Amino acid sequence: MRCSVQWALSSLDCEVHLLGGCHTQDALQARCGEVLPPLAAIQHDQPPPGPPCERCSLVFLSEFRVPSYE
Repeated sequence: MRCSVQWALSSLDCEVHLLGGCHTQDALQARCGEVLPPLAAIQHDQPPPGPPCERCSLVFLSEFRVPSYE
């Protein structure tokens, strides 16, 4: 089992997904809820070129937004 935050380009839907948490050799868990087979996804340390999954983009933006101090 491996724990890291990475990106994956899925050949199933041709979108970039944000991976996170722990995943096994049998499945990659995307932050949007998609489960990707490892042979259908190329993992990257940085976001690869291509259209991002809308749900993964929202997760990424919500985690790295600057807090407002009102």
